[in-house]
Amino acid sequence: EDIAGLCQQMAIMSQGEIALQGSPQELTSSLAGKIWARQTTIEDLLSLRQRYKVLSWRPDSGKLAVRILAESNGSAALHSEGFTSCQPDLEDLYAYHTNES
Repeated sequence: EDIAGLCQQMAIMSQGEIALQGSPQELTSSLAGKIWARQTTIEDLLSLRQRYKVLSWRPDSGKLAVRILAESNGSAALHSEGFTSCQPDLEDLYAYHTNES
């Protein structure tokens, strides 16, 4: 996240091409309301990957912290599964536009 505060313009490259460019705030705002997070197990992660676009996961207190992309119109279902809405960050943006997760 340091990069978001250091630069006024940035670009994301994918397969040698510029996929996206603009200010960090402008680019991340395109994902506003679509990023959701929760803790899960490795077994549950496999199920989540079948149902959602999983952007990232990392170890967190013996579990996995997972971030997904989902439309906000399904927020009731996402809340019932234990997800909370999150502010999008540059890592989410990169994973979404480069299909790296």
